[in-house]
Amino acid sequence: MANDFSLFTSLRFDVKLKHVPSMGLAYAGWNYRNESPLYMLDYHRDRILRAAVHWDWDKVIEKLSGDAGLRNLAEAAEAEIGPSETGPFRLRIVVTKQGDITFHQYDTPALDIGNLFPESLPAPGISPSPSQPQVPPLLTVVVDSVDSSRSEFTHFKTTNRALYDDARSRAGIGSVSAANSVEVLVINEEDNTIMEGSTTTPYFWRGGRWITPPVSAKYSRQDGSGGNDGTSRRWALERNMFWIGEVEREAKDARSPPLSMRRLSQSLHGMMSSSRDVEGETALADMVVSGRQFYEAQQYKRALEQFTRAMKYCPCARGVKRERCTCKNFERVAAEEGCIFKEAMYNCKCDVGRTFNKCDNRNHIQALDYRAATFEALGKLDRAKKDAEWILELAPRLPDTMKGYLRLGKVARLQKNHEFAWKIYNAGISINKDVEVASSPKLQVHSDKPELADDTLD
Repeated sequence: MANDFSLFTSLRFDVKLKHVPSMGLAYAGWNYRNESPLYMLDYHRDRILRAAVHWDWDKVIEKLSGDAGLRNLAEAAEAEIGPSETGPFRLRIVVTKQGDITFHQYDTPALDIGNLFPESLPAPGISPSPSQPQVPPLLTVVVDSVDSSRSEFTHFKTTNRALYDDARSRAGIGSVSAANSVEVLVINEEDNTIMEGSTTTPYFWRGGRWITPPVSAKYSRQDGSGGNDGTSRRWALERNMFWIGEVEREAKDARSPPLSMRRLSQSLHGMMSSSRDVEGETALADMVVSGRQFYEAQQYKRALEQFTRAMKYCPCARGVKRERCTCKNFERVAAEEGCIFKEAMYNCKCDVGRTFNKCDNRNHIQALDYRAATFEALGKLDRAKKDAEWILELAPRLPDTMKGYLRLGKVARLQKNHEFAWKIYNAGISINKDVEVASSPKLQVHSDKPELADDTLD
């Protein structure tokens, strides 16, 4: 039954990990601060705790929360294993709703410490440096023949693994092929993108960089790929070792050779490269074009998905979700007769301004403008307004920012906020006064008569 499950996580037990502090590997994180044979135990505890919070498992939350909870988990694991054990082996920690914890041991190969804490990931075809993972065994990677539906059991790691077991069975893993020689990629049925591997986090070489499918911070039916937030994935993401990006499955009937994946370690993660190298900017532009096509076909939900994907793919996001500024207020500035351009131009003082820079990527701006138009078509004017204001925040000097003023002015008119619309149009004209008007029909407006024809996606 779906309700009859436990939470679990699997980590490496290796007495060699006790040497991490003396090796000076400060970037290793928890294993540098703690002389422990348990690999990234803090992240594994966090993974279990997030799931317990989601399902309101109060006894687990009480038992594992805080420094005391982490310390108790470490002591329980080492007591179960015994002081004479050196490893290495894979330690599976299983936690029930009642807070009972059990430990199970499985074989795992010996690995160099450098493979567990790489400083960067080598590009395909390039010999790794001493600070990068050394060449590991190859895996044959296949794509699942059946698409899967995201759920709480794909986002959190539980003993309810029917989806993954079925995918591995279809791929012949454990029967036709040895379990340690093949991996299968699970596909999200909603958008035909790769969710994750059945037992690994996949990385793909795209546009000269490693990317991995997005995972939402909390369980969501809309955000992210639907896959699991892996512990080593989190560790590497916090160290800017890869980017976040959706990866579409190639045609089902393709007869190309299978992908190969290099396993860094059984508990770390896999990296994959495809013979198809998609340049980042080209991929971003293609998403925008695809979104326009869906818009014109009045498939607004799919249009929104494509425009949102394009925005997430922009290099300015640096591989993480880019939030909107929370301290700018264009409507208030306009009401106080302030300078709208000045409000847009200066960096915000909230966390967003400290994390991200401005962005002059035209495809990103175009995706925002088109997404606002799609929200208009759906009657969601508040969301359209937010996207239009976002254009002003991101690229206050870019000529294409005129799209933001036009879009924001139009939304204000639709909301019957005519005075704000008039001020926005005038601000746009003033800022773009040096731009050749004839070069863009959208600039052919008059400050004393801001009546515009309804602008479409074009």
